[in-house]
Amino acid sequence: MPKNSMHTFKNIGNKSSRKLITIAPSGFETFFSRCEAEFQKANPPNVQVILQIGAEHGIHFLPP
Repeated sequence: MPKNSMHTFKNIGNKSSRKLITIAPSGFETFFSRCEAEFQKANPPNVQVILQIGAEHGIHFLPP
């Protein structure tokens, strides 16, 4: 999808899913690795931290 376009991902099944994402140019993968570190913590992820990581990468989350 083009840069700056709104989009979403949703698993509509009843099993866990995985997705393979290809991004060009490179560099955006740091967003995912930083978010992964937050999701690997014992407690649920801190939404404010995820929002901050997103903002640092030009990502803005819209309410549902």
